[in-house]
Amino acid sequence: MVRYICYEWQGRPKDAHDAARRDRAAPVPPLLIQEWQHKPGQLRAGAHEDVGSALAWLRVRVAHHLPTLLPGHREAHPGWDAQARYAHHVLTCSGAYLWGRYSRDLSLIELAVITDPYRGPVYRLL
Repeated sequence: MVRYICYEWQGRPKDAHDAARRDRAAPVPPLLIQEWQHKPGQLRAGAHEDVGSALAWLRVRVAHHLPTLLPGHREAHPGWDAQARYAHHVLTCSGAYLWGRYSRDLSLIELAVITDPYRGPVYRLL
């Protein structure tokens, strides 16, 4: 059975340097998708049994963050319908959907929905 694990992080970009991303104990997003599951539990925002409820979580979190994004990032953001179709496709095909943007206060926001077990390719996030 596949579960969809949701993750959320917001912080200063300098706190998410490569060494911290490689350190399993550091509460920052990892460099490799399959390493999310090894990061501290405080990054984990929930688990869902179906892709629809995971996408509902994602929709709420993206909507929450949209007003805080840098000008230009907000305007360039695709509408939810297009984003949801793409997210559904990648979750069912490759096992991970990642969303990251900068807010007006220059903090980095990263959201991820990753299948458990993760069955996709090894991707470097940055």
